[in-house]
Amino acid sequence: MMKTVLLKMKIRNSKRLANKYSQKSNRARGGLERNLYFQKYIFYYNKTTLLEESRSKKEII
Repeated sequence: MMKTVLLKMKIRNSKRLANKYSQKSNRARGGLERNLYFQKYIFYYNKTTLLEESRSKKEII
């Protein structure tokens, strides 16, 4: 029970950070700054995807 709550909190936080860096990337003016924020967005987006996959696997088992 507690593990699922922690997993949901991690997923919510990763989604929040992905959204934050997506918006920063869209607002950034310079190429390097935009690239940095876009890389962070991709990192948190992929992390969210992996956490959601692991959650779905645990629900099946």
